[in-house]
Order: sequence, then C-alpha cells, then structure tokens
Amino acid sequence: MNNSRDMACNLEPRMELNDNMIHLWRVFLPGLEHCPDKLKKILSTEENNYCNKLRNAAQRSRFIIRKAIQRLLISKYIPLIAEQIKYSFTQFGRPIVAGGNFNENVEFNISHSGEWLLMVFSKQRLMGVDVEYLKRDFPTLAIAERFFSAIEAQAVKACAGHEEIRAFFTIWVRKEAYIKALGKGLYMPLQSFSVPTQDIVSHKGPTKQSLHFVGSVSPDSNFFDVHVDSKHVGCVVCPQTTTNITTFDLNSMDDVRECLRQ
Repeated sequence: MNNSRDMACNLEPRMELNDNMIHLWRVFLPGLEHCPDKLKKILSTEENNYCNKLRNAAQRSRFIIRKAIQRLLISKYIPLIAEQIKYSFTQFGRPIVAGGNFNENVEFNISHSGEWLLMVFSKQRLMGVDVEYLKRDFPTLAIAERFFSAIEAQAVKACAGHEEIRAFFTIWVRKEAYIKALGKGLYMPLQSFSVPTQDIVSHKGPTKQSLHFVGSVSPDSNFFDVHVDSKHVGCVVCPQTTTNITTFDLNSMDDVRECLRQ
C-alpha cells in the first residue's frame, strides 16, 4: 500500500460500535510528518485552498496530516471513502458528516493541540474530547478567575509553579470536553458549571494510565483524563451508561496502514 487512494479505499471490515461503547484515537502528529504527498488528495477543495495559504511548510504538513487522518478515521465508521466525506455544522458549531443519515448513527468529536490529535467515536450519543499543550508563561490565575467557577479557580490557586499550569489546563480540557459532550460548545458560559477537581485539590498528580476516571457531573457525564505525554493534558467526557472505552494509537504511517487493513 503506497498511495493515499489505496489507504482511502481499503476500509473493510469497518470498525464496529455498540450502543454503550466509545472508541478513542490518540494520534501522535510528529510520527506522521513524513506522510506521502498523495495524502493531500484526500482533502476537500476548501481544505486544500486553506492549506495552500499557509506560508510555513511544517504548518502545511501538519494541517494535511490532521485533516487526512480525520477523514480516514471517519471512513472507518460510515459507508463513505475519505474523499467523499463532506462536513456541515450544528447550530452550536459542532462538526457532523453532511447528509449523514446513515444506519450507524455514528457521532464523532475531535481536538488537537501541540503534537497530539484526539478523536472519539460513539453510536447515537454525544461525547466530548479535548487536548491542550501545557503552555508556560501563561496567565493561568487571571483567566481562571475570569472564566472558571469559584471552586475551579480555588483549585488552581492551591497549586504553584508547573503544577499550577497543569491544574489550569487539566480543568480547561475537562470543561471543554464537557461542553462538547453537551453539544453546545462555547455558547455555554464556562462559569456556569464546575467539573471534578478533587484530584487536583488533593495533589494526587497525573497518572500514566491511558484513561483515568476522575469523577462525574449530574445528571449523566463521566470524566476521564487522557494520558498522552508530560507536555499535554486531555479529557474525554461521556454518558454514565458507557460501559467500554477502547483506545487506539496512531504513531506512524505504518500504524495508519495497519489500521486501514484491519
């Protein structure tokens, strides 16, 4: 398999989901930077036009990888090849597959930051995912006091140095993933709700488990921290009825080819 057309078409068997299952994909973008140029052919005209406007070669390469992988993974769950996928958006800006009245009723959500892309899939239910690079010299306290609930802002204040930065972005990804799970995006005021912070307040520190349950918010949301590396934090929020979250990793083009052969 040595070109993007092969990768786009070789999709059988497709990934299977039951009603209480979520698939989480962790994609390490630097591992895919030597991608075939033909991956660009998977992108839409609009995506290619945007890509061509990027002045930095590294930015163009990273953009192609993100968009191509997104299309290839979606095509694993619905009866369309990657090049055929068209997007539309809900009233709150959530991306969906246009004309996607497929029997599978597959929902997806995506986030990328720094070196990582996270993508989740489920059947007939909303869920949210977010990942953020831990930015140094970031005004964490000022932003927490302005956009976080009082409980969340206090959790950030209880930390110092690098732990303050990690606490801030851990809360941030939990809030982002939660509003994505509700399907409302930033139309929902961030101060209007609180996410679990007990593990931050107790200074338990990060875990190296790929997924780690950190708490729930009523009436129907479980929070799982996603471990990728020491420079990023991630979170998945899903319904409490979810019984299985399966994690898949793409770290190289060989992984991508193997994924599409499965």
